[in-house]
Amino acid sequence: MAKKRGAKTVYFFPDCGRMKTIKELMEDPRCDVSPQTLLQRLKRGVPVAKALVKKDGDTRGKYKAFGETGTLFYFYNKFAKGKIKYSTFCQRVRSGLSIEDAISVKRIGVGPSDRTRLLSMATAYARGKTLAEIGMQYGISRQRVHQLFSALRKAQ
Repeated sequence: MAKKRGAKTVYFFPDCGRMKTIKELMEDPRCDVSPQTLLQRLKRGVPVAKALVKKDGDTRGKYKAFGETGTLFYFYNKFAKGKIKYSTFCQRVRSGLSIEDAISVKRIGVGPSDRTRLLSMATAYARGKTLAEIGMQYGISRQRVHQLFSALRKAQ
């Protein structure tokens, strides 16, 4: 059952006997689905307790890290929340990084301290590596490598 609380929609959560927003539901430790899946299920009228969990036998999107098995969203909530954005975390894992590396890789900027790294990336490109390979090596997307190369050219 959904109700409006100001501009937010809230849902009745029978286990605690109170209304919760989507954000509050996502923070619940029993939630192992993505925010989009949860919202779609609730809009279809699925009970909140059932909407929070994956379907029985559903093994899609299962990853192993830190001695545990879970979804990307599970690992993000448990280990990476507040360190990086969820979309960045997913992009890094899907590009080939392990979950541990996806959390620990630092963002590459274009400040003076990063020029050496950028030049080594440019050297790797000149030696025949693709933008995607360079991105995987540094934990960033191919598009981000392209943006960094463009920024480097403008800075020179």
